[in-house]
Amino acid sequence: MSFLQQFGFKHLLKCFLKIIHCCWRSTNKYYLIGMLCLLPLYIAMDYREVMTFDYLILAFKRDDGYTMYDYATMSVKIFLVKLIIAIFNDIATSEFFYSGLKTSLTDFLGLDWNSFHRYTTGELLLRQYEKGEAVSIIMYGIVMKIVASALGAVLTIVHIIKKTTLNFGLGMLMGSVMHIVIFTACLKTLNAFQHKYIDTKNRSRSLVENESSNFHIVKVYNLNKNSHERIRDVMHARYKAKLGYLVYKSKSELYYKTIEILSNVFVIALYYTDVISGDFLDATVSQICHLCDSLRTFLTSITEFSEYFYLFCTLEQGLIQGEIRPILLDTISKIECDSLSFQALFSNVSFKLEKNQKMAIVGANGSGKTILLRILAGLLDYNGSVRFDGNELYQINRQHLYGLLTFISQADAYSDGSIMSNLKYGNNLSEDEIIGKCRRFNVDCIFSELENGYAKDSSSLGTELSGGQRQRVSFMRGVLRSTPVLIVDDCLSGVNMRDRGVLVENLLSLNDRMIIMTCSRFDFLSKFDKILLLQGDASRAGSFDELEGELRSYFKTNVMA
Repeated sequence: MSFLQQFGFKHLLKCFLKIIHCCWRSTNKYYLIGMLCLLPLYIAMDYREVMTFDYLILAFKRDDGYTMYDYATMSVKIFLVKLIIAIFNDIATSEFFYSGLKTSLTDFLGLDWNSFHRYTTGELLLRQYEKGEAVSIIMYGIVMKIVASALGAVLTIVHIIKKTTLNFGLGMLMGSVMHIVIFTACLKTLNAFQHKYIDTKNRSRSLVENESSNFHIVKVYNLNKNSHERIRDVMHARYKAKLGYLVYKSKSELYYKTIEILSNVFVIALYYTDVISGDFLDATVSQICHLCDSLRTFLTSITEFSEYFYLFCTLEQGLIQGEIRPILLDTISKIECDSLSFQALFSNVSFKLEKNQKMAIVGANGSGKTILLRILAGLLDYNGSVRFDGNELYQINRQHLYGLLTFISQADAYSDGSIMSNLKYGNNLSEDEIIGKCRRFNVDCIFSELENGYAKDSSSLGTELSGGQRQRVSFMRGVLRSTPVLIVDDCLSGVNMRDRGVLVENLLSLNDRMIIMTCSRFDFLSKFDKILLLQGDASRAGSFDELEGELRSYFKTNVMA
């Protein structure tokens, strides 16, 4: 679609009436002729591009001494610039441009296809197309807009020099250049802070994964003192780097918003002093609106900066004096999440769980259910807020946390020894008490029928037990730990539907536990106090009655995990 087709009748009529209005107010025939010469410009230009030209056109004055030749020349120049930009717009958004650029870059991009990468032909073509498309968008979206903005800036400076003095115009130019240099330096430093934070985050994640690689969360219960110290030190470095990055990011935003406020005030002053003429009332109202937005974002930025800077200074002071100590919890009676997000999987997840409440997490495959549970178990970093009894999760002592929280993951986790020793791991129950609870959950018959029963050695678990039997051992070991909070991932996928229903019903009958678990059966949802429907940035939490309509529709149209 060409720019003339995109232009639209309404905008054409608006521009025409605007020119007629300007001409009607004019008593200078040269001005009248010059404005009429601008009519093709208004017809051809796409008003979304290079807004600088709009107020340049308004800068013409009725008594500025311009001749008809001056008006005609300026009109033609601006018309040609806008026409060139519009033509580049058409070319850059056409399939011809994409395909041509793709063809011209094929040889260069083809260097990616070698014996080390082992791409298939289809993968190579897709990679070439994606790179070609990205390059073409960059060429138009960045290069062309920079050129257009530079032309607009130069014409603006020239016009202001004509209206004021050379020194004033050059001062504006130097100020703009200094702003660009400072802002570029800020971005460079910000990237360095970000890379430092990413590096420390990867190192801390690697350390935690290495410490808990064999038995997942179970092994974390028995980390030795040296392991705790290593994790503590690397997590301190991680959060220090994160706060440093946030401080500098908010500082850069603060600088940018300050410049934006000053520029808005400056433009209002130019209109007021008649350096830039035109409809002063409309221009002032427009700039004041921009100024109000800038002030609002400025106040937000300065608030964020002060908060991050306070946290950073507190952390730095604590690290120097050795006074930072993780929060120790005696119990967990409330869990709150506010605006929780993780990469592109989900965002703005918020809910609140009180003592002994049960919550089901519902979502399609890939919606981030496991990620959310691992965040709540303290195994993954996150954006937003996760609070246990009002304390942010990352500030809580991990050893105390894992004494109050049990996480049953999808993976099977066994230690050396018998089935009974696995079930006794992490609790002080007697064998009779363990067998009694296994009977309650209808798994005693599974273990009793095995050769040697509960005494069966774990060395043969992987070869003689089925997937469902192994999952029952892992599930019961988590249930037997009498912690206030129980987080259950999809750990019963190998258990038949009937037995799975019995296990879940018995689990929900535990009145002394706060339980968070995934659920893929609609008929179970009414048994939960709260339900979290995980759907990207449209996630919702509430009771079954509040979400029943959405849940019925969701189960009809989605294959649940």
